[in-house]
Order: sequence, then structure tokens, then C-alpha cells
Amino acid sequence: MPLQKFLFCLFIICQGIYAQKEEALFQAIQEYDVEVLSEIVEHNQLSDRYLLHLSRVYRDYLSTGEEEIVEVDKALQTPQRLLIYTHYQRLIRKGYDPKIHEALFEEIVKSKSIFWQNEMYLGLIQYLNSFTQKEPFLIALLEDYLIEVDTNLLTKMNNYIFQKIVLDLELKKSEINKIMKPNSQLRERLMLLDSLCPDIAYHKAILEQGKAIYKLEFEKKSEEAMKYLKKALVFYDMVPYHFGKKQHTFNRNSLGILLRNSGKYDDAIEIFNSLLSSPFITKNPTSLLKVHTSLEKCYAQIDNSKKAYYHAQIKNNFQIDITP
Repeated sequence: MPLQKFLFCLFIICQGIYAQKEEALFQAIQEYDVEVLSEIVEHNQLSDRYLLHLSRVYRDYLSTGEEEIVEVDKALQTPQRLLIYTHYQRLIRKGYDPKIHEALFEEIVKSKSIFWQNEMYLGLIQYLNSFTQKEPFLIALLEDYLIEVDTNLLTKMNNYIFQKIVLDLELKKSEINKIMKPNSQLRERLMLLDSLCPDIAYHKAILEQGKAIYKLEFEKKSEEAMKYLKKALVFYDMVPYHFGKKQHTFNRNSLGILLRNSGKYDDAIEIFNSLLSSPFITKNPTSLLKVHTSLEKCYAQIDNSKKAYYHAQIKNNFQIDITP
């Protein structure tokens, strides 16, 4: 085989391998698979060096919660960079950025690959879904984009994520319209999501939280909601990284609030006291204030005035410290 032809074949093979690694990268992102992300990063398995850098930034945030400054102009230069940058911004939630929205939509229009077009659509709707509570105008746009996704062409993992966003949107619309009553359509969507949920601890935990929200907000069944929150904790315990520990902490806080509201003050106190040693609480003044407020209420209900007063004093000091 002539050298030129050999080099050309070798180039084609390498390009195919790199393309497979890029697909594996975005699958790992959707699965929160830190091990696969680490393998890609540590073994330099991407031809685009800045895409590799963004992958490392994303992996490190999942693992440790440490943020890094990203050069936005570089991040927007290729579809793959744009997509991982979008997922990173969705993860750290600094706020809705119309520049990301516009860039993703432009790539969807230009893309000739069904795979990447679906990935871009999914990245876009995940991104918008993260900010609809603070930016309600995004809901109408999100509904339009959901219609454009061909679910028959999605992977099982991506179809699960798609159906989860559809359910999230329905829950938000019900809350906005103040229609918080038992809903057969939402129940069916929850059952569908349960059947589609991959065997991934983090996704299972989020699903159990979703069931708890429905039971509490729509059926007013706090006891059943608590059971689902406890199931979520079991799954979060299986995620040894920053993002799993963070969600575990706030899920425990939700469980503590339900216990408090149900009159199970001793159980609630045990949870809230444990939260006082969590960095996710102690480094967040607003969250810490809420925990001390909950402890004050619980101790007041069991007639422990000394401890109720103690937490009231801490709460008052925090209010002074965080007031501009």
C-alpha cells in the first residue's frame, strides 16, 4: 500500500475513534459517569484539546464542586465545545444566558447529523428547563422545542431525560396555574418515567424525589412522600462525589421539614442537627439560617425553651449578618 494511501486510511480510522470518544463523552455526561469522564480526560482521548479541557472542568465540578473560569469565545467555537459548555453552565446554574440559547439554536439549524441535532436539542431543553422558575418566559419556548425532538431517534438514556423534562414542565405549569390536585396524567408520566429510568443511582434518586413531590404537593400524602425521600437517600448514598453528596444533603433537609410539619419533632431535630456539620449548609448563609429556624421551631414544640432560645439567637445574628 502506498504511504499516502496508508496515511489517509490511518487518518480516517483515527477520526472514527475520536468521534466514538466524543459520543461516549456526552453519554457519560448524561449518565453522570465520573469514571468514564476521568478515563477520557486522563488518557487524552479527544483530538480537540480545548474540548478535553472543558471535559476536565466538567468532571472536576462533578467530583469536587470546584468551578473554573472558561474562555467563552473558545467554548462557542465548535458544536461539541458548545454542548459541553452548555451542560457545565446548567450544572453550576449561574443564570440564563441568551448567548448560549442562540448558539445552540444556530447549531441545530446548521447540523446535518441527526445524532448531533438531537444532542443539541436535548442540551437546549435541559438548559432552558434549569432556569424556567426564575425565567418563566422560557416555558413557552421549551414547549416549542420539545415538539421538535424526534423521540424515536433518541437513545434510551436521552429518551429518559426527555420524558423527565416533559414531566418537570407539567409539574411547573400545574404549580403556576395553581392546579395542585391529584392528576391521572401526571401519575401516568411518573409511571412511564419509572419504567424508563436507567440503573444509575443518581437518576434513581432524582426520580424518587419526583415521586415525593407529587405525593406531597398533589395528593397531600406526607407519609408516602417521606418514604420516597428516604428511598432517594439510599440512592444518593451510592454516589460518592460532590454532586451526589450535595443532593443528599438537601434531600435530608426536605425530609426534616416534612418530619417537622408532621409533628415528628425528635426525628426532625436529629436530621437538622446533623445538617449543621455539612459544608453544603454551613457555607450557605441562607440554608444555615433555615436550619436554625427549623431547630428553633422544633425545640419550641417539645417545650425545650433553652435550646429554642439558643437557635433563635443564632438565627437573629445571621439575619443581622446577611442583611445589606
